Amino acid sequence: EERAQLVAEAQAALYPSLASALFRAGARRRALAALEDMARGRVAISIDAANRLIRAAQRRRDLRAVFAVLDAMTAARVAPNDDTYEAVANAAVRSVEFVTGAVSMETLPRKWLPEAAFIGRSNVGKSSLVNMVCNRKALAYTSKRPGKTQQLNFFEVNGGAAAAGAGDGEAHAFYLVDMPGHGYAKVSEQLRTSWQDLLKQYVAQRRSLRVLFHLLDGRHGPVGHDKAIMKEMARLPSYARYVIVLTKADKQDNTVSAGVMAATITALREAGVENAPVVITSAETKLGRDAMWRYLRLAALDRSGGGRAAATPAEHGYGKEVE
Repeated sequence: EERAQLVAEAQAALYPSLASALFRAGARRRALAALEDMARGRVAISIDAANRLIRAAQRRRDLRAVFAVLDAMTAARVAPNDDTYEAVANAAVRSVEFVTGAVSMETLPRKWLPEAAFIGRSNVGKSSLVNMVCNRKALAYTSKRPGKTQQLNFFEVNGGAAAAGAGDGEAHAFYLVDMPGHGYAKVSEQLRTSWQDLLKQYVAQRRSLRVLFHLLDGRHGPVGHDKAIMKEMARLPSYARYVIVLTKADKQDNTVSAGVMAATITALREAGVENAPVVITSAETKLGRDAMWRYLRLAALDRSGGGRAAATPAEHGYGKEVE
């Protein structure tokens, strides 16, 4: 037992220093291999050492390496802090620009980029969460008036000059899609029906969709049209990932009740999407930002291009569910 402890301490001292030295020497593949060994072996790592490695990866604009560090932290049960969140967001998002608002499949952007879409009830905190994830104050419009988003708003991340020369492992250009909020009573029945039709077409036909985040108020769980959306997600093609996001956890001490979690899991099972991961978040406290990026990387690191189906999550270095 004492020998095992000594080995663990030696690994904890050696691996982070080795990975850091390899990054400085430009030996990226060997540095990644060291980080992957850490995750597999659940090598202990301090939060300070982890954040130094993330900053080193960030300076090289190497998002894949950032996630390799996060995986090592998860394996070692090391909780991220504000410095971690900041470094991840800065490595993943170098620029964001509004592109267009689409009201039909015909008005969607013609430029092919992988997409990460966000959908949820009006006032569920969707725009605030998008802003939090991207480390921006006003990327998506936030309003106290429900139903403000009345089209599919496309934001190009890392586009133009920011994406020029993006190398292996770097965050590439992709779209964030802010979808219309549902469940708002003052929207006409005709408009509500057109949104529902557009959602069905978008989910079934949009080959560039890589991940769809369905936001639920963490205080209430699935209500109203949320269950219909869950059923629609059963038709989501295999190249896209469906993720449940419970928002506003700060209203309940950064957690959700057992009842809300049980109701969410039951609704997913009844809709035939019981394998969907569930992420707990708060735009106020930044809870869940690293977990969100574990799924956003399916778009940020996608290089399939040209409308082809994306690589599998495993090929992106993604293999674990968020707990």
